[in-house]
Amino acid sequence: MTTPTRDRRVGPSARHALPSIALAAIFAATLGVAFPGASQAAGGVRIASVVSGFTPDVTEQIAPSVTHQTGRVQTDSAGGQQVNIVTARAGDPSLRFQASLATGEAVGRESVGAQARAVSADGNRVIVAINGDVWGGYSSQTQDAPNGIHVQDGELMIAATDARPAFAVDASGRAMIGQVQIALSVTGPDLVPYPVDRLNQLRRPGEIVAYTSRFGPQTPAEGSGIEVVLGGLMGPLALGAAIPLTVLQTRDAGSQPISADQLILNGPTGTFLDALTPGALVTFSTTITPGFEGSRQLVTGRENILTGGAVDIHPRPAMADQLHPRTAIGVTAGGDVVMATVDGREPPYSTGVDLDELAQIMGAQGAVNAINLDGGGSTTIEIREPGDVEATLQNRPSDGKERAVANAILLVSTTPTGPPTQLFVRPPSATLYVGEKVSFTAKATDAAFNGVPVPASSIAWSIGGGSGTLTPDGRYAATAPGTATITATAIGLTAQLAVNVLPDTIPPAIDGTPVSRLTAQTTLTAKAVPLTVTWPAATDRGIGVASYEVQLSADGGSSWKGVKLEAPGRPRALIYVTPGAVMRVRVRALDKAGNVGDWAQGLRFRVIAYQDASAKIAFRGTWKATKSAPNFGGSVRYTLKKGGTATFAFTGSQVAWVALKGPDRGSAKILVDGKAAATVDGRASRTVVRRILYVKLFTGTGRHEIVVKALGTSGRPRVDMDALIVVMPIVD
Repeated sequence: MTTPTRDRRVGPSARHALPSIALAAIFAATLGVAFPGASQAAGGVRIASVVSGFTPDVTEQIAPSVTHQTGRVQTDSAGGQQVNIVTARAGDPSLRFQASLATGEAVGRESVGAQARAVSADGNRVIVAINGDVWGGYSSQTQDAPNGIHVQDGELMIAATDARPAFAVDASGRAMIGQVQIALSVTGPDLVPYPVDRLNQLRRPGEIVAYTSRFGPQTPAEGSGIEVVLGGLMGPLALGAAIPLTVLQTRDAGSQPISADQLILNGPTGTFLDALTPGALVTFSTTITPGFEGSRQLVTGRENILTGGAVDIHPRPAMADQLHPRTAIGVTAGGDVVMATVDGREPPYSTGVDLDELAQIMGAQGAVNAINLDGGGSTTIEIREPGDVEATLQNRPSDGKERAVANAILLVSTTPTGPPTQLFVRPPSATLYVGEKVSFTAKATDAAFNGVPVPASSIAWSIGGGSGTLTPDGRYAATAPGTATITATAIGLTAQLAVNVLPDTIPPAIDGTPVSRLTAQTTLTAKAVPLTVTWPAATDRGIGVASYEVQLSADGGSSWKGVKLEAPGRPRALIYVTPGAVMRVRVRALDKAGNVGDWAQGLRFRVIAYQDASAKIAFRGTWKATKSAPNFGGSVRYTLKKGGTATFAFTGSQVAWVALKGPDRGSAKILVDGKAAATVDGRASRTVVRRILYVKLFTGTGRHEIVVKALGTSGRPRVDMDALIVVMPIVD
């Protein structure tokens, strides 16, 4: 699959401040105002690819200082994109950010939801969770570790020593974005500090890596050399620490146990490790970029995307200009934290954005510094919705489900659950078309938006204004255009929701193409071959699908003829095709409001019929030919001998065997491409001619062989060969 890439012309530098024209464009877009000329600046540098700013469909408060918005942005690269944005205001002492290392060890991965549920509890309730850093790959369990730096509750758990863009939070709760680098070293008896390349990550050739029990129960199996076991590690490994340790032993590297009070140095021979002997005293030191020494939580990401309010993509990889699902986190000038996800790889719902577009989305939300986290199938956002106890998945991961990831960033509310103070109707907004239905629920929260259970039996529902019906359990049906007010009352609280009902003007849609297949136990006419056409059932916002219309073209698509349907409301039809013509099928749906959908058009194909007399069919054994007007082509061949075969080599995507059924017809074994495929019994209570007895469908067009072998059934040995039918797709 080709990865979509936005057409881009860049200037001499990947970093560019947003000049007045670009800032004005972003502000105008945020207000939903068009701004001509914003897509390109002097020198050919594209500076505004988000052509219509974020338009929220739903805005909800999920904590006293936290809002969640879902909606769309329009990009010039791929149209509408689905976006989730969370803004957490600075200065709320009841909120705290928490880094989460999957499974608590470097060698495991978990979904973002699983990581959130593992720590969420009353008084420490996870209200937002997003995915964090990238990890190395899948070939080794060791590579499950985040690629960069991970600090959790002040403990340095993972570290690479190259500079990385990072999101960090200090003990006061202040959030920071910046380029962070950690240095690791060991000072031995010679008082010389020796560099260490990594902490709790996969060791690469020539490197020395330190391992603590945060890595896992034992050191990695990869890499030969030696390990020096250092004892005396008292508690978590802290940032900016100089920790005195004692050499306990040296041993062969790989798959060796790690105790909680040990730090293991793993590396090749021929390094300073050789000189460390049992009993020697050493010091293990960690230092970090100034300004980040007090980080209590720290997670690194892929690239910087905003610096000081300027679009600043660095490092700039090739995928910066590709369209992918994305996850970003940023900080505003006032210290608020903005988190965003953009869904992708699922057009037309959402294709994804490139990094410049992601930066513009973040900048329009007020972020002045922001980083790109892991994306693609890892992009995940979990939100605790009003009235719920736990966070739930809010976006559509491109894998079709949550991916297990290395780490995550959690936003936690520390306020314990109190008495209910407010009631919410969910879903939180409702715009329906006539004929649609929705089931409402009512949920309660305390003042901190912690969910408080409400028995469904205690909820009283009522409707005012507009049109529609509402059942006692909250199920609403839209019957005519207008606005209705839904009211829920429970435990002394009341909530209302306006429902906007629109006329059913949306045509039904078929998401897919019709497929034409040969079908066993159907019967050819004297001149035509039957095929069963199926297509995905149409979706319709409104009253519902009434029927389908099917048309058939015998010249490949310029002239169409309607097909009579036995069941117009079913997504299937039987068509009859004259062999040799280039055929094409198209289908559209009509709804009960009279809206007509677009045509869904199938691929072109040709049906080829090979009569029993065809030289392409090789007969072995005793076969007799006989004229018979009812048979396809007016003749048929048959055998009464066990072992008689008819072999046919062809190129196509489907093949069918046509023969007679009757009281005196026996069984035949079918072999396809040299392998037994089926045993077919031709017996029937009465004689049936031109019957498709066997069909084989292939996954693509190719060269194949089918063999029909008579089995000599006792008392009814006859097996017929009337014709073989092949379907050949034609590539447009």
